[in-house]
Amino acid sequence: MSRRTLLTRTAAVLGLTGAALAGTAGAAQAAPVPWTASYQAGTAQGTTNTTTPGWPTLWAKDITGSVTSSAAAECYRVQLVVQRDLAPQFVTVADHCGTGSTTFTRRVEASFPTTSVSVRVCRVTNGAVSGCGTATAL
Repeated sequence: MSRRTLLTRTAAVLGLTGAALAGTAGAAQAAPVPWTASYQAGTAQGTTNTTTPGWPTLWAKDITGSVTSSAAAECYRVQLVVQRDLAPQFVTVADHCGTGSTTFTRRVEASFPTTSVSVRVCRVTNGAVSGCGTATAL
């Protein structure tokens, strides 16, 4: 059985139409949403742009931002907390040491309705995370 036939039969069983399966890239694109997260002297801020590209991807989040520190001798890390079926995965998107800022861009896609993503700022001491702020849902 071909993949196309299998998808058509699966769609028929689930009551989906061909249009719902095919989707249109960027069919439903929301305006960018601002976010901010912090921990001690580290702050991250940026925007999240969510799209619904279509089957099999339920949504995609394009996350852009920067991390800054107001302490010259401290390092901070921006982590995404990606929850898939209640199991968190911590994804480092940027590290920054000293004053100034570091920018980042990351895309997260979800194929399951139990996926969520949030962002947090963590302090890094000797290459290891030594504490994190409260995660901000994206």
